[in-house]
Amino acid sequence: MKTSRLPLAAIAALALAAAFSAACGGRADEPFNLLLITLDTTRADSIGAYGNREAATPNIDRLAQNGVMFRDCYAAVPLTLPSHCTLFTGRYPPAHGVRNNGTYFLPDTETTLAEVLKARGFRTSAFIASFTLLSKFGLGQGFEVYDETFRQSQAALNFHDEIPANEITRKFSSWLEKTHGERFFSWLHFFDPHHPYLRHAEVDARFSGSERRAYEGEIAYVDLHIGEIIRLLEAKKLLERTIIVVVGDHGEAFGEHQEFGHGVFCYEESLKVPLVLYNPVLFTRGRQVAGRVSLADVLPSLLHYLAIAVPEKVQGVSFHGLAAGRGERQPRDIYFESRFGMEANNWAPITGMIAGNHKYISLIEPELYDLGSDPAERVNRHRQKNILARGLDSKLRRFLLDHSSSAGAGRRELSAADVDSLKTLGYISASSAKAKDMIDPKQGYGLYAQVELLKEKARAGEHARVQAELERLVAANPGVQLPGFFELEFSIKKNTGRAAEALAVLEKASAAFPDHELFKLILATELSSRGLVARAQELCRELLDRNPRFAAALILLGDMAREQGRRAEAAGHYRRALAIEPQNTRLPELLAQMESQAVPTASERVAGLEKRAAALVADNRLDEARNLLRQILDLDPGHVSARVDLGAIATRRGALNEALAYFQEAARLDPGHALAHCNLGVVLFNLFRQERDRARLQPALESFDRAVRLDPRLSEAYNGRGAVHMELGANERAAADFYKVIELRPGTVNAYFNLAYALVNSGRRSEALAVLSRFKESYEAKLQPRQRQELDALIAEIGS
Repeated sequence: MKTSRLPLAAIAALALAAAFSAACGGRADEPFNLLLITLDTTRADSIGAYGNREAATPNIDRLAQNGVMFRDCYAAVPLTLPSHCTLFTGRYPPAHGVRNNGTYFLPDTETTLAEVLKARGFRTSAFIASFTLLSKFGLGQGFEVYDETFRQSQAALNFHDEIPANEITRKFSSWLEKTHGERFFSWLHFFDPHHPYLRHAEVDARFSGSERRAYEGEIAYVDLHIGEIIRLLEAKKLLERTIIVVVGDHGEAFGEHQEFGHGVFCYEESLKVPLVLYNPVLFTRGRQVAGRVSLADVLPSLLHYLAIAVPEKVQGVSFHGLAAGRGERQPRDIYFESRFGMEANNWAPITGMIAGNHKYISLIEPELYDLGSDPAERVNRHRQKNILARGLDSKLRRFLLDHSSSAGAGRRELSAADVDSLKTLGYISASSAKAKDMIDPKQGYGLYAQVELLKEKARAGEHARVQAELERLVAANPGVQLPGFFELEFSIKKNTGRAAEALAVLEKASAAFPDHELFKLILATELSSRGLVARAQELCRELLDRNPRFAAALILLGDMAREQGRRAEAAGHYRRALAIEPQNTRLPELLAQMESQAVPTASERVAGLEKRAAALVADNRLDEARNLLRQILDLDPGHVSARVDLGAIATRRGALNEALAYFQEAARLDPGHALAHCNLGVVLFNLFRQERDRARLQPALESFDRAVRLDPRLSEAYNGRGAVHMELGANERAAADFYKVIELRPGTVNAYFNLAYALVNSGRRSEALAVLSRFKESYEAKLQPRQRQELDALIAEIGS
């Protein structure tokens, strides 16, 4: 039975209303605290107060109703890190220099809101929820506490690491208990609305059925925790003494202009964000502000309310006059940009400006929208209003030059150096020579979306199908190079056992996209796993020369040194990585291991040899792998897995008696090792086929029986046992085993052929035909030409 959660939502709203109306003990002349809540990936129209009747955001709505709500607040960039850098410095991306996630960091020379407030005696804390905002990217400046602790077992953090809203709320509550009434500035970052959108038991079930509804459910979940925070402040009699700011960092697109997600385009759905300020002393009644503002304007406005001087380099302009109901002579100009497409896909960068009612987007195919009559940006009026567009383009160029440093605005003619600066800043006009060599994101995005779809299919294991579709896509787009092409090709080759070819793809990708750090890191990781340490180390050092804060490269260097027994060197790399990522819980463990003793243990040396041997086997370098495995046995004569691997290599070389000895010894040392018994059965069966000695069949059957008992999901054991049953004439048992193989691993080709033969031999001809027909329908595209021929021949043979 579906249970309505409306009564609970109503109770939460009533409690909040009580909080706002309660006397909190604060006085107008008392110094204010500041609580900044940033909502990641939250578009303005996802909030009830902004007109969304389906939203469940009673707590934010109440703040808006009793505070100041800005109806037209814009992010300067639709990406988390650069947008927060603008928010915290009051400076635009061309000035603070952070233009994308993950590959930039805010310089120490920038002055942040936290630094300003800490210098004035505020206790400062931040509780961030995403990898994207780790302190190593520069936003930790000025915070006494910058809580970025993640629960993870791997040493290197990645873009998928995040913390849910309930944890952020718990951490802030715990910290607030320790402030003891001191003046504070705290920043809470909620990442939940970011894709993937999760379901929460606390949120009404109506937030399901579509991506957009699930997204709004995430925002409803965050709103619940904002309600908890408000009630916490009220209980501690801090509500009247605290300025609360709720603001989005950027929006989220749902196909309005091709894009699903954010980062590529700069349309309203990606840039327009909620901005609400609340304090019952400063704002005695609710007000909706229609005037346009930027996130760059937030810092100077907050400093105005806190009666603190604004740093000289701040570019934003305080909106306290607008918040008080005073109009401005003309709407503010809004600058925006995105270099994501340029850096990820070699597309043209996006820059643009909103002036008056018009929004101009500078691209190879420029765009001009009249937001007054066309707020959804449906009709590009660039051709009809070309003179206006050219005027806005000149204004945009001037803005970029004036805001690329802390220098004040001034008017002068563009010099040749100015033009070069504009190119560096990411401005590409439709008429520039550089534009001819780039792709407009509007054209590139369709191809990008197809590549992303292929990635999903590749993750689902459809490698043959993806390979064919990728080849068609590349052929249809001659001369176009996308990182996604290389990513897919690498994934296909690696997952189909072509390790050497996969490495070659990474080498080509690194050459084609020299600024793409991830390609070099993956290449270094793959080379390291294959024992090609010198080249891997060289790549890591190249990465660190370009980006000294690249912790993943330091961790990989540490891993390689550790595996080679150079513990002091490994400790040095881990120590540097830990200084960059202090929240990384695995690094202290690794560091402690390296510092615990001067000489590597035998088990550590064995672990390193195992890793290198596995990589060599994947590359089909069997002789080298065999040498390493024998070294493992010298260090640890009882190492069962090394014997199993040596037996497998001997089997592949055709040395069946040598393999038999390895597997027998492995099974003796560890009677519970299912794979050892399975492989022993395989070798005994192959010896039967080679010698035609039927005495081999019974011990082979016993080995497969034992393997199945030890591991009921070991499909290879059922396959081998089925083959033995067929030789012994037990075709019904054989068919049952082959059915089990298909259940466990539906893509095992030979199981279908063997099952068909077993069924025919059991007199179940029509069943055999049905099995092969289903197999052909599902897997024909993935078969090699020879396998297709065999399949067709077998179907024809059984049918006749």
